[in-house]
Amino acid sequence: MLIKEDPGSEPRHTVGLKLSALELRLDYMGTAVLMSRVSLLEVVLKDEWKVLSKAISTDNVYDSNKRPGIVFMHGDLGWDQLQLMISKSTSSDIMKMYYKLEEFFSQQFKSSKRVFSSLQDHRESIASEKNFKKKTVRRRILISTSSPDSMYYVLS
Repeated sequence: MLIKEDPGSEPRHTVGLKLSALELRLDYMGTAVLMSRVSLLEVVLKDEWKVLSKAISTDNVYDSNKRPGIVFMHGDLGWDQLQLMISKSTSSDIMKMYYKLEEFFSQQFKSSKRVFSSLQDHRESIASEKNFKKKTVRRRILISTSSPDSMYYVLS
């Protein structure tokens, strides 16, 4: 992994991965839908930034966030052997798996939204209770009359 971000120059990032073997098996309803094996896998990703040299200036101050630019991603992918085993129902089974996963994650998202909204309602009710308690705090007020013997406290 290489990260180069020096001021005044375009950033450069590189990431690589090497594996001697990678195996994958997808099962649906107890049957193997897809099996694959890749040997000596090598992946390298690099980015290339092209930022225009003429910056938009405001009062002779260059704002680097407003310069137009383009980012390119370069990738190298290599392997020694790639083996795939599929059946005649592989594509339909993969689509079924996709729809099941989509349904599962959408249900999880909806239920988490309900949980967070109920937590927000709970926080608001606690905050309103605290405000109510603050308003109903009893205070002692010393009330005196003309005679010193008749001083008493009133709780409000």
